[in-house]
Amino acid sequence: MAENVATVQNVITECIVHKLIKKQHVKGADKELRETLLPVNRSVQRLVDHLYNLYSGSTGKAFGCFEPDEDEYPVQRYIRQHTQEAKYDFKTLSEKLMVRLANKAGEELLATGGYVLFAKISVGDVHYLLVAIVTETVGTAITDGLDVIDSVHLDLSHLRVAGRIDLNAWQTGGSVTLVFSRDEVISLITLKYLLVATTY
Repeated sequence: MAENVATVQNVITECIVHKLIKKQHVKGADKELRETLLPVNRSVQRLVDHLYNLYSGSTGKAFGCFEPDEDEYPVQRYIRQHTQEAKYDFKTLSEKLMVRLANKAGEELLATGGYVLFAKISVGDVHYLLVAIVTETVGTAITDGLDVIDSVHLDLSHLRVAGRIDLNAWQTGGSVTLVFSRDEVISLITLKYLLVATTY
């Protein structure tokens, strides 16, 4: 059952966006990393709230868990070293996750790139790590001079692919939840390798 998104109040602790550079049908991927965390302003709050609400309202969720082999699947170790051991900050965590995402996306011929948002958020007493991949689309705008021009913006009409880790539940052995749109199977595979090894 979808969550009741009408009353969700997301408190953003930290947030950053990087860019995954990947051409479809071509092996290999690159990344462009933002140098600083995003300021939590009205635009960032609106974006995170929108993505979270799309996530919560989706019926296409898959569930998964971390594999115990942290050498082959190191993401759990990265998160623990950030959240519990304080070995590095959130920016460094996001960079480590981007390295893994680029490596895994580069192995998938059908995978494509996009902007990758990482956010630590709290909803009530529950703390989450939210990861979402969004892409740009070309729309239309009218200028002050009443000219019609192309306008590039993020495609937020649907959720391409996202994952959310309940950090409270994870620390007590809980599961990871993934959500994806049904036409983005390759993106699911990519995110699966980023976050977990096993889905069910």
